Amino acid sequence: MLKPVTKKELLNELIRFLPHSITEKKIPQKKKEKLILPDEVKAKMPEFIKIIDEEMNSKWQRISKTYIIGEVEDFAKEIKHLSEEYKVDYITTWADKLLAEAQSFDIEGFQISIKKFPQLIEKIKNEMENTNE
Repeated sequence: MLKPVTKKELLNELIRFLPHSITEKKIPQKKKEKLILPDEVKAKMPEFIKIIDEEMNSKWQRISKTYIIGEVEDFAKEIKHLSEEYKVDYITTWADKLLAEAQSFDIEGFQISIKKFPQLIEKIKNEMENTNE
């Protein structure tokens, strides 16, 4: 590691070598809310899902194994941009939260948020299937 060292670089190196664990906070179960998407958003969802499946899913798999803060920030920014473009507000909210957790070095927080990504995408896919029936 070359000097001067930034806080981000130091933390990334420490994470690689120090044992750590993830503790999940118990959150009371919420009622399963149905995802309501406006018609204009629904029309773009197949394209959004295709981009997620083809491009973002592999990035998610990588960061969910490494938890490198810089990569988590980049992923959150990409997802936020994509969700804003396709007007998927609850994904934008999730991306904002993930980005804030990564930037504040809330390792436990962003690890929990990263694990929720597949569930969020599955929720969209389920809504699209229900719409097509």
